[in-house]
Amino acid sequence: MFEKKTLYTSYVSGHRIVLAEDEDFNIKGFISEGKNCKEFDIRADFDLQYFGGETDDFIDVYGEGISFDKVADMMIEQYMEEEADGEKAPEVVIEEVEAEGTSFMGDVDMSYDELVGIFGQPNEGASGDGKVKVEWTGKIGGEVFTLYDYKSEVSPEENRDWHIGGFDKGVAEKLKAYIEKSKGIG
Repeated sequence: MFEKKTLYTSYVSGHRIVLAEDEDFNIKGFISEGKNCKEFDIRADFDLQYFGGETDDFIDVYGEGISFDKVADMMIEQYMEEEADGEKAPEVVIEEVEAEGTSFMGDVDMSYDELVGIFGQPNEGASGDGKVKVEWTGKIGGEVFTLYDYKSEVSPEENRDWHIGGFDKGVAEKLKAYIEKSKGIG
């Protein structure tokens, strides 16, 4: 049975983080999100030694003190990287969506042909005000996005500056990650 002494507990970005000491004085880190839980061996995974005592610090290989909060940040960063590497890409659906109220959230530097290879032909034509020549609209992971050539002075086939619109910045990050993963598949 794993006997442990809890040293630290925190919540970061919806994840519960616990640092605990086992019966052999090894420090384990745990990140849980819902029913998912990831365990870290702090010494092996981060090359840190627990110092203990009043300071509640770890010592890195350079002899520098590292706080519990910093270790928690390191765990979250590694967890997110592993999750992103193994994570199934969110579903992308190109369809007409209610995009009124969306705004610029980011941009992507790609050719028109690369985007057509990922999303198919644009599903929207020129805007009434002439500021957009072509546009893809849809949802990524259930969130509305638009991808368009805002005020471009070149034809869509020559354009490399594409704007990403949405209701929050997260949609731009998801779409960029989806595009990067899709480029590697093509």
